[in-house]
Amino acid sequence: MNQIARHTIIPNSHGTSLLVVETRSTTSPQSPPRIRCHHRGGREQSTISTGRTIGQVLGPVCALVAKVIPQSMVEITGRFGSGTETNHLLHVGGSFELTLLKSGFAPVSQTEIDSGLLTSLPAAVSLEVDDEDQTLIFSIARPLWLQQILNDQLRYWFKHQAETYYQFSPWPMIGEEYVRGIKAAPYWALARWKKHLFPQQIRYCMQRSPAGAVAFCIERIPPSRRKALVFQYAAEALTHAAEKLTEGEMLTSAAREPRLALRMREKYHPALRAKMLILVIPMVSFTLEYLPPDLEPDILKSIALFPSMWLAHYGSFTKVMDVLANHLSISPSEAVLQLLLQTMDPKEVPAFCEYMATCI
Repeated sequence: MNQIARHTIIPNSHGTSLLVVETRSTTSPQSPPRIRCHHRGGREQSTISTGRTIGQVLGPVCALVAKVIPQSMVEITGRFGSGTETNHLLHVGGSFELTLLKSGFAPVSQTEIDSGLLTSLPAAVSLEVDDEDQTLIFSIARPLWLQQILNDQLRYWFKHQAETYYQFSPWPMIGEEYVRGIKAAPYWALARWKKHLFPQQIRYCMQRSPAGAVAFCIERIPPSRRKALVFQYAAEALTHAAEKLTEGEMLTSAAREPRLALRMREKYHPALRAKMLILVIPMVSFTLEYLPPDLEPDILKSIALFPSMWLAHYGSFTKVMDVLANHLSISPSEAVLQLLLQTMDPKEVPAFCEYMATCI
């Protein structure tokens, strides 16, 4: 491959794009095609985000999908042209233009990857390809070569993985397909067609899919079952029903899914957000998990707005700042501390000044 294979760039959210590349399929489990994005992670370290494959073994070609940001590097192993497996290294430019840096049989070395990341910035969001990304690929206008791959994949799912078919199928369901979807994929029936379902169909789907009930019909769950189901399906509650949760349910869900709760925190009102942050921060670590880029200012704003909550839980601002430093690598500058002091409740100023004195 002396030039970049057939591909398309799909704009995505949070300053990312989806790179979709065509490659030949293979039936060999030892050497499947693969794509990976290399980018800056926490502490400026090189981080690898694995992509996805669509249509593998369903036809002569398949699609490799990677989520990319400007100044990242993409590593591809696949079969192009004659069909012999080769390795390729691409650089993603500031406007998502691609430059082929290497193509051949030799593996791509870490040194080659790191050299292209010298000027890149840490990723502002996770670059793992997720179900939302895949849904986008199936739902928008695509070039003909990609459309054929997606159609082959949907036909396979329709026959062999009905639930996955109803999750990603881009067109509305009618007739027998609609009825089949309610029976085979009750979660996605609630997610996609709730407003078109009859009451008895909604009850059927809720019984067959408790996760779907929590996500899309939490207001219909009997009080006697609601607490247990919200605890069991905390991720669905935080993602799809946050605005309908009670304060206790939200805090319970956040304790079960701390990483997700941090990403979803903008849905919470400020006081509840402060309680959630106080609860979740000791459960996460900047070295282990992706953390939102705007988390630090959000935490500091919460401390300024609700200092008594933070003091009541931790006992002192010194302890608060120790937890932020140890778990999130957050160490506010003196200017930021002065700003916090100016906006803080006067009753809490003496305790905060005591903490600031220890920083001198």
